[in-house]
Amino acid sequence: MDKKIKVIVADDNSMIREMIVDSISDDANIEVVGVASEGNQALEMIKASKPDVVLLDLVMPEMDGFETLTHIQEKYNIPVVFMTGDRNLETLERAAEYG
Repeated sequence: MDKKIKVIVADDNSMIREMIVDSISDDANIEVVGVASEGNQALEMIKASKPDVVLLDLVMPEMDGFETLTHIQEKYNIPVVFMTGDRNLETLERAAEYG
């Protein structure tokens, strides 16, 4: 593969961010182009780096994953993968509604 997949990782937990970045960076076809701790930061990074995919935590301060996804869907045509450690059934059902 000539072109690397550009990824932004957005999660408020620094340990989780680090584990995800370390894990996906092992793949020579993936380039992490941004790491954000909340939604507004992720949106700025998307605007600047135009990633191919965003890995997005659902539960974050300032702007959560749901609100961030809404902005991404309005402005960009970028696939988003939700991540969460939240086991609340209501949160998971809401995430499933977003597709």
